[in-house]
Amino acid sequence: MTDLCTYQSDQVATALGIARAYLESTDARPSELASALARLLFRDRQGKYWAADPLAQRWYQWQEGAWQVAPAPKGALEGLAVLDVPGVDPAEMSPEEEETETPTTAAEAAAELTERLVTAYHAGRLSSEGASEFLGRIALIDRQGRIWRRGAHSGEWYIFEDGGWASQPEPPTDEALWGRSDLAAWANGESTDDGVDEQLAAALGSALWSGADTLPEPLTDPWEPPEAIPPIWPGCPHCGREAVPGGRFCPWCGQSLPREEKRHCPRCGSPAKATDRFCGKCGAPLL
Repeated sequence: MTDLCTYQSDQVATALGIARAYLESTDARPSELASALARLLFRDRQGKYWAADPLAQRWYQWQEGAWQVAPAPKGALEGLAVLDVPGVDPAEMSPEEEETETPTTAAEAAAELTERLVTAYHAGRLSSEGASEFLGRIALIDRQGRIWRRGAHSGEWYIFEDGGWASQPEPPTDEALWGRSDLAAWANGESTDDGVDEQLAAALGSALWSGADTLPEPLTDPWEPPEAIPPIWPGCPHCGREAVPGGRFCPWCGQSLPREEKRHCPRCGSPAKATDRFCGKCGAPLL
């Protein structure tokens, strides 16, 4: 799964500034330009995809089957976990949380840990890969060898049986679970509960092999941006999809690709970058 991160609006603005400085300071080849712009692909909380043009400071939103110019998105955005931008102090992003009671049961403790990890992801303190790894460690085991997990979003409890996760109306009780001391005794071969060790081991092994190590509710939706690339990305002039730099034919539509040529100012002949709108020597507009 693609590793994502949550970026606050000021972090996105910083990323756009860094990209703009890079594009203005280098004669980027199409592959380098596409790589830089691909970092500026985002998704909002409603699941809509956004692309940014750092030079023109313009935003595009995918709507009605096409990239369309739109006002800048508001609020936090999900994006690839590759942007090297300063973090944000979570205390400055949201009001102080009310004090909660100390968990008294294993289910309450697991629920609180799950909520903390989900909050950490939405605050940008953990990437989706890191948060999901920690969420995978929060599991409870009952005396029948079944694994319980709490949903990352709905707050529902799930039990793994018959090869899949099934929602449960109530969380497991401490009496129904194997406690830490019980598991330690079982692992060390010290359990005195005849017949339970072998049954538990078989149940646990079967559950893990059949998918109980997955999450019943993934932390993020699959990252599936549109195949059509934003207008600012270099691509095939025939179908619009990203082409392989230096290639002779588009891998998507098979049409011939124009050779990459250096740009020059029509007035003074000075070399110009692909992203330049005016000549850096004489100021003439570039066609």
